[in-house]
Amino acid sequence: MSSEFITGDSKTKLVQLKINNATFAIAPTSVVTAQLVTKDKMKVLTAEPVSCADDMLGADWDTSLVAVKFPRASTAGVKTFGAALLEIQVTTDPIGDPEDWTFYIPVTITKGNLA
Repeated sequence: MSSEFITGDSKTKLVQLKINNATFAIAPTSVVTAQLVTKDKMKVLTAEPVSCADDMLGADWDTSLVAVKFPRASTAGVKTFGAALLEIQVTTDPIGDPEDWTFYIPVTITKGNLA
């Protein structure tokens, strides 16, 4: 995965999640959401979190490979550039006994000029 997010772009990013350095299976009934946050985790940068689905292009939830795609409008207003984090939360069994796994992936936010 390219770790660069350009503001105003709408592009799918593939993210390999691991627990204890190993891939894992994400059940199709899980809920996966993502957002961009500051490096210190104190401020959300994207307009709203996005939902990730197991049928998104390139995703392979059997091996914890998640596809994340922010719409242009979600990143166009980002005013913080440089080092940041992609926060991804996997909620297993959302209806029965939910359990959350949150991951922080280092990324770089670059100012786009065409959006």
